[in-house]
This record gives sequence, C-alpha cells and structure tokens, in this order.
Amino acid sequence: ESSSSSSYVPSGIPIQTSKNWHYKPMGEYLRAYTILPMKKQRRHHPCSSSSSNNNNNKFEFRVYYGFYGPLCSASHANLSLVGWPKYDDYSTAGRWEQLAIGCFGETFCLDMEMSATTQTITDVRALLVRNNNGPKWNWTNAGWGGDWLAVYDDDDDKGRRRKLCLGGVKVAYLSQGPCLTEVQYNAHYGIQHAQVDLNATVYTMRTNDYARTIQTIRYDFNTTVSCCSNDGSPNNPTTTISCLYRMGCGGDWEKWYCCKVALGN
Repeated sequence: ESSSSSSYVPSGIPIQTSKNWHYKPMGEYLRAYTILPMKKQRRHHPCSSSSSNNNNNKFEFRVYYGFYGPLCSASHANLSLVGWPKYDDYSTAGRWEQLAIGCFGETFCLDMEMSATTQTITDVRALLVRNNNGPKWNWTNAGWGGDWLAVYDDDDDKGRRRKLCLGGVKVAYLSQGPCLTEVQYNAHYGIQHAQVDLNATVYTMRTNDYARTIQTIRYDFNTTVSCCSNDGSPNNPTTTISCLYRMGCGGDWEKWYCCKVALGN
C-alpha cells in the first residue's frame, strides 16, 4: 500500500520463502508460509469473572508491494532457479538470494552455494531508474558481480588449484522486510575439508533514493590456504585473483589483495 495507517510495528516475520518465473511448465508461483509466535494463554477458573478476550493473541495481516508507508519497501528472499537458463540444456536448483527495494526488480543478489556461478555476489541493479526507454522504475541491466572470499586449495596431481566453494550453507531469515531485512549465513569454504568458516549477516532497508546493502562478514581460517590460482600452464603458472572482498567486474583497484592467509589470521 502507498500509506500505512496501522498502529502496529512490522514484525519482519518471514512469509515469502521462494518464488520462480524461470520454468514455464510450472507457471509463475509463490510458496509462502509463516510461523507466528504465540503467547501462552492463561487458563481461567470456571468461576472467574475475568474476560478471556484479554488473553487472546492478536495479529494484523497486511500485504505490501512497492511501498510501505511513504518509502519503497525492502525485501530479502530466495529465488528458485529451476528452469534457468532457458536456452541451455542444463538447470540449477541452488540457493539464489534476492534483495529488492519495492517491487520494481532486484537490487542485489547472492549465489550462496555457487551453483550457477563461481562467485558470491552476482546481479547488482540500479533503483528507481528507467531501462533505456522502457517503463518507469523497471528492471535495469546488471552491474555484474563481486565476491566475498576467493582462496584456493593445494595443487592436485595435475598441478592445478581450485577455488574453494561454499558448503554446508545454513540461512536464517530473521527479517524479510518491509522496513529492514536481516539474514544470517553460516557456511564454510572447502566442501570436503572446511578450510575457512564463514559467518555473515546481510541487511537492506526501505528507502526512496538509492539501495543500501550492508554486509558484515567474518572469516575464521582453520588451515593455511592459497591466494593464487594455478591453471597448470607452464607459460602462465600462477594468476593472482584472490580477494577478501570485491565489487565490480575485476578492476585491480576494486580488490583487497593478500598474498597468503595463514592459520589464525
């Protein structure tokens, strides 16, 4: 709604958990449910004159879209990728996290299980702009990508190092909106050996100017890892593409480099 006249405070309790518009035989769908916190009711004596109505749990259900009050609403939920990409012979069913301001398109996306890409941060889109001559406040082209931690395992028998992907991903949707979202991630880099533990929290907030995505990230290194990839080529044996955090498509100035990360750092 364009205005909020309710005297209640938004709970942020998750309702939307997944959606998908990539697989046409399924149609555009939404899987929504919620778990409401209920206060335990006191049992009254049959002879008591007190009213049981004061003991009831009372909720107000409101559906919001583009705005909550005078500001564009904030949301953070899972987007199902079943059926994507539609022009290829494969699909992915990994966890794709989608943050949005309003209902005009996503503003920030995370591929937490690295099932569709090899990086954590994926689509980042502008807010409240036109896509060329398209409709007002429509989806825009994505400023592609970024990453959280990019480190590598030891050389295999062919002299190659592979990027450590995220495994054991657990997600807690503490608030999905509409004023402030809060989602926590626990995982580890290195699916088999859990070389690095990850604890992160991601927020976005309702606004009327530009999208703000706040990320707090902690890495705990359980062993020494490499910050250089090695493709095994004798002409180019080592390529440094590691980072602790990166935004953008790969300019050197965008990254925070480190040549080696040791146990305890």
